[in-house]
Amino acid sequence: DPSEYQFIPAIWGIAHPPGYAFYTLLAGLWQRIVTVGSVAWRTNLLAACAGAWAASRVSAIVLSLGACDRESRAAGWWPAGSALVGGLAVASAPDVWQHSIHANAHIVSAAITVTQLWLLVCWWRTGRIAWLYGLAWLVGIGVTHHPITVWGIPAYLLFILLARPGIIKEWRAILGGVGGVVVGLMPWLYFPLRSPEVPFGPTDMASWDGFLRHATAQGLRVNLFHFGLAD
Repeated sequence: DPSEYQFIPAIWGIAHPPGYAFYTLLAGLWQRIVTVGSVAWRTNLLAACAGAWAASRVSAIVLSLGACDRESRAAGWWPAGSALVGGLAVASAPDVWQHSIHANAHIVSAAITVTQLWLLVCWWRTGRIAWLYGLAWLVGIGVTHHPITVWGIPAYLLFILLARPGIIKEWRAILGGVGGVVVGLMPWLYFPLRSPEVPFGPTDMASWDGFLRHATAQGLRVNLFHFGLAD
C-alpha cells in the first residue's frame, strides 16, 4: 500500500476502495508544492507531518482542558507540562510512529479524527459556533477520506446535545452545520470527474453504482466480520 499511496496522487489516479479522495487530493497537491527529494520521499514526509500534527492537536486539547480549570491555570506549569507529556506520548507511540514514517492514508485518518476532537473541545470551551462549523466541515472531509471516521459522529452529536441541549432549536446553527458537512463532502467530486479517463483505477465511478461500490468499499465488506460469534 505505501507505494500505491505514493504513485496514485502523482498520476491523479484512484486508489483501492474506498478510493481515499481527500488523501489523493491532499497528497497530489503536497507532491507538487513540496518539491524536496523524490516523489516517494516527499509523500513519506506528508505522513510524518500528519503524525506530528496529530500529536500537536493532542497537546492542544490537553492545554484547552487545563485552561478551563482555574486551579490548574493558577498552578502555572501544570497545563503546559501535561500538554507536553500528552503530545509526546502520542508522538512516541509505536503504532503512530510506524504509520508516520511511510506514505499511508491511516495516519491522515488519525490526524483528521484528533483534529475533530480538538475542534469539539474548542467549541465546548468557548461557545463559539464557528468551531462547530469547522467540525462539521471536517466531518465531511473525513467521510471522503475513509468511512471509518463516520463512527465518531454519534459521539460528537451526543456530546453537543449534552453540552448545549438548546441547540436543537437553533435552526441557523443546524443549517450551518449541515452546510459545513456538504462542503466537506466536495472531494468526492474527484471520483466522477476523474474516473472516465483515470490512468489507474475504476472507470465507472461517474455512475451511482460504480461510485457507491468503490467509495463504500463494498468489495471489502467480508473483511469486517470474517469471524462469527462462535469464533
